[in-house]
Amino acid sequence: MKHFVSLGVALGAVVFSSSTALAKTVVVPTQYPTIREALRQVEFGDTVFVRPGVYKENVKLTQGIILAGEDRNTTIIDGGRSGPTVLGEAQAEIYGFTIRNGIDGILCENTTPKIHDNIIRDNHGSGIGAYISQPHIKNNVIFGNRWSGIMMYGVNAQNVWVENNVILRNGYSGISALGTGTVNLRNNIMVGNHEYGVFIDKEMQSNIRSNNIWHNYYPFNSFAKVERSNKSMDPVFRSYSPYSLNADVQDGSPMLSAGESEVNIGLWDGVRRAPAPTSSSSSSVTEPSGSGSAGAATSEPSSGATGKSKSKSSKKSK
Repeated sequence: MKHFVSLGVALGAVVFSSSTALAKTVVVPTQYPTIREALRQVEFGDTVFVRPGVYKENVKLTQGIILAGEDRNTTIIDGGRSGPTVLGEAQAEIYGFTIRNGIDGILCENTTPKIHDNIIRDNHGSGIGAYISQPHIKNNVIFGNRWSGIMMYGVNAQNVWVENNVILRNGYSGISALGTGTVNLRNNIMVGNHEYGVFIDKEMQSNIRSNNIWHNYYPFNSFAKVERSNKSMDPVFRSYSPYSLNADVQDGSPMLSAGESEVNIGLWDGVRRAPAPTSSSSSSVTEPSGSGSAGAATSEPSSGATGKSKSKSSKKSK
Protein backbone atom coordinates (compact mmCIF):
# COMPACT_ATOMS: atom_id res chain seq x y z
CA MET A 1 0.00 0.00 0.00
CA LYS A 2 2.81 2.43 0.83
CA HIS A 3 4.29 1.87 -2.64
CA PHE A 4 0.94 2.75 -4.28
CA VAL A 5 0.60 5.93 -2.21
CA SER A 6 4.16 7.00 -2.96
CA LEU A 7 3.64 6.34 -6.67
CA GLY A 8 0.43 8.39 -6.67
CA VAL A 9 2.14 11.34 -4.98
CA ALA A 10 5.04 11.14 -7.40
CA LEU A 11 2.77 11.04 -10.44
CA GLY A 12 0.79 14.02 -9.09
CA ALA A 13 4.00 16.00 -8.64
CA VAL A 14 5.09 15.17 -12.20
CA VAL A 15 1.73 16.27 -13.64
CA PHE A 16 1.77 19.54 -11.66
CA SER A 17 5.36 20.40 -12.56
CA SER A 18 4.74 19.48 -16.21
CA SER A 19 1.65 21.72 -16.47
CA THR A 20 3.59 24.58 -14.87
CA ALA A 21 6.56 24.07 -17.18
CA LEU A 22 4.29 23.96 -20.25
CA ALA A 23 2.68 27.36 -19.54
CA LYS A 24 3.51 29.56 -22.53
CA THR A 25 3.43 33.17 -23.67
CA VAL A 26 2.27 34.20 -27.13
CA VAL A 27 2.82 37.68 -28.53
CA VAL A 28 0.43 39.88 -30.53
CA PRO A 29 0.95 40.89 -33.29
CA THR A 30 4.33 39.13 -33.64
CA GLN A 31 2.90 35.60 -33.61
CA TYR A 32 -0.82 36.28 -34.13
CA PRO A 33 -2.31 39.38 -35.78
CA THR A 34 -5.25 39.78 -33.39
CA ILE A 35 -5.92 39.27 -29.70
CA ARG A 36 -8.88 37.01 -30.47
CA GLU A 37 -6.76 34.72 -32.61
CA ALA A 38 -4.09 34.53 -29.90
CA LEU A 39 -6.69 33.66 -27.25
CA ARG A 40 -7.80 30.69 -29.37
CA GLN A 41 -4.29 29.28 -29.13
CA VAL A 42 -3.80 29.34 -25.35
CA GLU A 43 -4.87 27.25 -22.40
CA PHE A 44 -5.25 27.65 -18.63
CA GLY A 45 -2.12 29.28 -17.18
CA ASP A 46 -0.86 30.77 -20.46
CA THR A 47 -0.23 34.46 -21.19
CA VAL A 48 -1.14 36.56 -24.23
CA PHE A 49 1.22 39.55 -24.37
CA VAL A 50 0.12 42.44 -26.58
CA ARG A 51 2.43 45.07 -28.09
CA PRO A 52 1.31 48.73 -28.37
CA GLY A 53 -1.21 49.54 -31.06
CA VAL A 54 -4.96 49.96 -31.62
CA TYR A 55 -6.77 46.62 -31.84
CA LYS A 56 -10.29 47.10 -33.19
CA GLU A 57 -11.96 43.96 -31.89
CA ASN A 58 -14.22 42.55 -29.20
CA VAL A 59 -12.36 40.16 -26.93
CA LYS A 60 -13.65 37.23 -24.87
CA LEU A 61 -11.17 36.17 -22.22
CA THR A 62 -10.29 32.49 -21.79
CA GLN A 63 -10.55 30.79 -18.41
CA GLY A 64 -7.35 31.00 -16.39
CA ILE A 65 -5.30 32.99 -18.91
CA ILE A 66 -3.46 36.31 -18.48
CA LEU A 67 -4.06 39.01 -21.09
CA ALA A 68 -1.27 41.58 -20.65
CA GLY A 69 -0.74 44.83 -22.52
CA GLU A 70 2.73 46.31 -22.78
CA ASP A 71 1.65 49.88 -21.93
CA ARG A 72 -1.84 50.83 -20.78
CA ASN A 73 -1.59 54.24 -22.47
CA THR A 74 -0.70 52.92 -25.92
CA THR A 75 -2.03 49.34 -26.02
CA ILE A 76 -5.67 49.95 -26.93
CA ILE A 77 -8.63 47.62 -27.45
CA ASP A 78 -11.41 49.47 -29.31
CA GLY A 79 -14.79 47.72 -29.24
CA GLY A 80 -16.35 49.69 -32.08
CA ARG A 81 -19.66 50.03 -30.16
CA SER A 82 -20.63 46.48 -31.24
CA GLY A 83 -20.86 44.88 -27.79
CA PRO A 84 -18.65 44.80 -24.72
CA THR A 85 -15.05 45.53 -25.61
CA VAL A 86 -13.92 42.75 -23.26
CA LEU A 87 -15.99 39.86 -21.90
CA GLY A 88 -14.67 38.50 -18.60
CA GLU A 89 -14.06 34.85 -17.76
CA ALA A 90 -13.41 32.89 -14.56
CA GLN A 91 -9.89 33.13 -13.13
CA ALA A 92 -8.71 35.23 -16.06
CA GLU A 93 -6.59 38.35 -15.56
CA ILE A 94 -6.36 41.48 -17.70
CA TYR A 95 -4.01 44.41 -17.28
CA GLY A 96 -2.02 47.00 -19.21
CA PHE A 97 -4.68 48.23 -21.69
CA THR A 98 -6.81 51.18 -22.64
CA ILE A 99 -10.29 49.67 -23.10
CA ARG A 100 -12.65 51.95 -24.98
CA ASN A 101 -15.62 52.39 -27.27
CA GLY A 102 -17.68 49.37 -26.22
CA ILE A 103 -21.25 49.08 -25.05
CA ASP A 104 -19.59 48.23 -21.74
CA GLY A 105 -15.82 48.42 -21.43
CA ILE A 106 -15.51 45.10 -19.56
CA LEU A 107 -18.58 42.93 -18.96
CA CYS A 108 -18.51 40.20 -16.29
CA GLU A 109 -21.44 37.79 -16.04
CA ASN A 110 -21.35 35.14 -13.31
CA THR A 111 -17.56 35.06 -13.30
CA THR A 112 -14.43 35.95 -11.30
CA PRO A 113 -11.75 37.79 -13.32
CA LYS A 114 -8.99 40.04 -12.00
CA ILE A 115 -9.04 43.48 -13.64
CA HIS A 116 -6.15 45.77 -12.77
CA ASP A 117 -3.90 48.54 -14.11
CA ASN A 118 -6.05 49.52 -17.09
CA ILE A 119 -7.58 52.71 -18.46
CA ILE A 120 -11.30 52.13 -19.15
CA ARG A 121 -12.85 55.08 -20.92
CA ASP A 122 -15.40 56.40 -23.40
CA ASN A 123 -17.72 53.39 -23.37
CA HIS A 124 -21.39 53.78 -24.24
CA GLY A 125 -22.61 52.03 -21.07
CA SER A 126 -20.52 51.42 -17.96
CA GLY A 127 -16.77 51.16 -17.74
CA ILE A 128 -17.07 47.81 -15.94
CA GLY A 129 -20.33 45.89 -15.62
CA ALA A 130 -20.36 43.04 -13.08
CA TYR A 131 -23.53 40.95 -12.86
CA ILE A 132 -23.72 38.14 -10.29
CA SER A 133 -19.92 38.16 -10.41
CA GLN A 134 -16.98 38.59 -8.04
CA PRO A 135 -14.32 40.48 -9.98
CA HIS A 136 -11.27 41.90 -8.21
CA ILE A 137 -10.99 45.45 -9.60
CA LYS A 138 -7.80 47.29 -8.66
CA ASN A 139 -5.63 50.19 -9.79
CA ASN A 140 -7.67 51.17 -12.86
CA VAL A 141 -8.49 54.63 -14.20
CA ILE A 142 -12.18 54.61 -15.21
CA PHE A 143 -13.52 57.80 -16.77
CA GLY A 144 -15.73 59.37 -19.39
CA ASN A 145 -18.13 56.41 -19.64
CA ARG A 146 -21.72 57.29 -20.43
CA TRP A 147 -23.29 55.40 -17.50
CA SER A 148 -21.50 54.42 -14.28
CA GLY A 149 -17.78 53.89 -13.93
CA ILE A 150 -18.46 50.51 -12.27
CA MET A 151 -21.95 48.98 -12.32
CA MET A 152 -22.53 45.93 -10.11
CA TYR A 153 -25.69 43.88 -9.78
CA GLY A 154 -26.20 40.97 -7.42
CA VAL A 155 -22.55 40.96 -6.40
CA ASN A 156 -21.64 38.95 -3.30
CA ALA A 157 -18.08 40.14 -2.87
CA GLN A 158 -17.15 38.32 0.38
CA ASN A 159 -13.37 38.90 0.54
CA VAL A 160 -13.09 40.50 -2.91
CA TRP A 161 -12.47 44.27 -3.05
CA VAL A 162 -12.84 47.14 -5.45
CA GLU A 163 -9.74 49.10 -4.45
CA ASN A 164 -7.23 51.77 -5.48
CA ASN A 165 -9.15 52.86 -8.58
CA VAL A 166 -9.63 56.41 -9.85
CA ILE A 167 -13.21 56.79 -11.11
CA LEU A 168 -14.10 60.17 -12.53
CA ARG A 169 -16.30 62.16 -14.89
CA ASN A 170 -18.72 59.31 -15.63
CA GLY A 171 -22.26 60.09 -16.77
CA TYR A 172 -24.07 58.58 -13.78
CA SER A 173 -22.28 57.31 -10.66
CA GLY A 174 -18.69 56.49 -9.95
CA ILE A 175 -19.79 53.14 -8.48
CA SER A 176 -23.35 51.76 -8.51
CA ALA A 177 -24.24 48.56 -6.64
CA LEU A 178 -27.78 47.26 -7.25
CA GLY A 179 -29.81 44.24 -6.16
CA THR A 180 -28.87 42.11 -3.16
CA GLY A 181 -25.43 41.05 -1.97
CA THR A 182 -22.33 42.65 -0.50
CA VAL A 183 -19.88 45.14 -1.98
CA ASN A 184 -16.46 46.11 -0.55
CA LEU A 185 -14.91 49.44 -1.54
CA ARG A 186 -11.64 50.85 -0.20
CA ASN A 187 -8.91 53.29 -1.18
CA ASN A 188 -10.70 54.52 -4.33
CA ILE A 189 -11.04 58.09 -5.61
CA MET A 190 -14.46 59.07 -7.00
CA VAL A 191 -14.37 62.58 -8.48
CA GLY A 192 -16.60 64.66 -10.75
CA ASN A 193 -19.20 61.99 -11.58
CA HIS A 194 -22.45 63.49 -12.85
CA GLU A 195 -24.72 61.98 -10.20
CA TYR A 196 -23.35 60.02 -7.23
CA GLY A 197 -19.84 59.20 -6.17
CA VAL A 198 -21.32 55.96 -4.75
CA PHE A 199 -24.87 54.67 -5.17
CA ILE A 200 -25.94 51.63 -3.10
CA ASP A 201 -29.29 49.88 -3.49
CA LYS A 202 -31.53 49.37 -0.47
CA GLU A 203 -30.93 45.58 -0.28
CA MET A 204 -27.18 45.75 -0.96
CA GLN A 205 -24.80 45.53 2.00
CA SER A 206 -21.81 47.84 1.68
CA ASN A 207 -18.40 48.12 3.29
CA ILE A 208 -17.00 51.52 2.26
CA ARG A 209 -13.68 52.47 3.85
CA SER A 210 -10.88 54.97 3.24
CA ASN A 211 -12.10 56.32 -0.11
CA ASN A 212 -11.94 59.90 -1.34
CA ILE A 213 -15.40 61.00 -2.57
CA TRP A 214 -15.08 64.56 -3.86
CA HIS A 215 -16.99 66.97 -6.11
CA ASN A 216 -19.56 64.53 -7.42
CA TYR A 217 -23.05 66.01 -7.79
CA TYR A 218 -24.05 63.90 -4.75
CA PRO A 219 -21.39 62.15 -2.66
CA PHE A 220 -23.52 59.05 -1.98
CA ASN A 221 -27.11 58.03 -1.26
CA SER A 222 -28.66 57.23 2.10
CA PHE A 223 -28.24 53.42 1.78
CA ALA A 224 -24.45 53.64 1.41
CA LYS A 225 -22.71 52.73 4.67
CA VAL A 226 -19.84 55.17 4.50
CA GLU A 227 -17.38 54.99 7.40
CA ARG A 228 -15.68 58.06 8.86
CA SER A 229 -12.36 56.93 7.40
CA ASN A 230 -13.57 58.22 4.00
CA LYS A 231 -12.44 61.66 2.86
CA SER A 232 -13.65 64.49 0.69
CA MET A 233 -10.80 66.65 -0.63
CA ASP A 234 -8.88 67.59 -3.74
CA PRO A 235 -6.67 64.58 -4.56
CA VAL A 236 -4.18 66.85 -6.38
CA PHE A 237 -3.77 64.88 -9.59
CA ARG A 238 -0.73 65.51 -11.76
CA SER A 239 -3.14 66.75 -14.45
CA TYR A 240 -6.92 67.08 -14.31
CA SER A 241 -7.36 68.94 -17.58
CA PRO A 242 -10.30 67.82 -19.77
CA TYR A 243 -7.76 67.26 -22.53
CA SER A 244 -4.89 65.76 -20.55
CA LEU A 245 -5.65 63.50 -17.59
CA ASN A 246 -2.88 62.06 -15.43
CA ALA A 247 -4.54 60.34 -12.46
CA ASP A 248 -1.32 59.84 -10.52
CA VAL A 249 -1.19 62.29 -7.62
CA GLN A 250 1.47 64.90 -7.08
CA ASP A 251 4.13 64.73 -4.41
CA GLY A 252 2.60 66.01 -1.18
CA SER A 253 -0.96 64.95 -2.13
CA PRO A 254 -3.21 64.14 0.85
CA MET A 255 -3.90 60.78 -0.84
CA LEU A 256 -0.37 59.49 -0.20
CA SER A 257 -0.30 56.74 2.44
CA ALA A 258 -3.77 57.89 3.59
CA GLY A 259 -5.67 54.70 2.79
CA GLU A 260 -6.32 51.54 4.70
CA SER A 261 -3.05 49.82 5.74
CA GLU A 262 -1.26 53.12 4.90
CA VAL A 263 -1.37 52.57 1.15
CA ASN A 264 -2.31 55.41 -1.19
CA ILE A 265 -5.91 56.33 -1.87
CA GLY A 266 -6.20 56.07 -5.64
CA LEU A 267 -3.51 54.53 -7.83
CA TRP A 268 -0.76 52.83 -5.86
CA ASP A 269 2.54 51.45 -7.14
CA GLY A 270 3.40 49.66 -3.90
CA VAL A 271 5.72 52.37 -2.56
CA ARG A 272 4.67 54.22 0.60
CA ARG A 273 5.32 57.97 0.51
CA ALA A 274 4.91 60.75 3.05
CA PRO A 275 1.52 62.51 2.81
CA ALA A 276 1.06 66.26 2.83
CA PRO A 277 0.68 67.95 6.24
CA THR A 278 -2.93 67.94 7.41
CA SER A 279 -4.65 71.25 6.72
CA SER A 280 -7.81 72.78 8.09
CA SER A 281 -9.44 72.39 4.65
CA SER A 282 -9.36 68.59 4.90
CA SER A 283 -12.65 66.96 5.72
CA SER A 284 -14.24 63.59 6.28
CA VAL A 285 -17.25 62.54 4.25
CA THR A 286 -20.51 63.03 6.14
CA GLU A 287 -24.07 61.97 5.49
CA PRO A 288 -25.64 64.01 2.66
CA SER A 289 -27.77 66.95 3.67
CA GLY A 290 -31.24 67.47 2.29
CA SER A 291 -29.91 68.47 -1.13
CA GLY A 292 -27.21 65.80 -1.08
CA SER A 293 -24.78 68.11 -2.85
CA ALA A 294 -21.04 67.64 -2.42
CA GLY A 295 -20.19 70.85 -4.18
CA ALA A 296 -20.17 71.88 -7.81
CA ALA A 297 -19.43 69.11 -10.27
CA THR A 298 -16.34 69.48 -12.42
CA SER A 299 -16.89 70.55 -16.01
CA GLU A 300 -17.32 67.76 -18.55
CA PRO A 301 -14.62 67.49 -21.24
CA SER A 302 -15.95 68.63 -24.58
CA SER A 303 -14.41 65.58 -26.28
CA GLY A 304 -15.71 63.05 -23.73
CA ALA A 305 -18.25 60.29 -24.40
CA THR A 306 -20.48 60.81 -21.42
CA GLY A 307 -23.09 62.79 -23.32
CA LYS A 308 -24.74 65.99 -22.20
CA SER A 309 -25.18 66.51 -18.50
CA LYS A 310 -28.80 66.01 -17.40
CA SER A 311 -30.73 68.84 -15.88
CA LYS A 312 -30.35 68.65 -12.11
CA SER A 313 -33.98 69.61 -11.63
CA SER A 314 -35.36 66.68 -13.63
CA LYS A 315 -33.50 63.54 -12.49
CA LYS A 316 -34.70 59.98 -12.89
CA SER A 317 -35.87 58.17 -9.82
CA LYS A 318 -33.02 56.05 -8.51
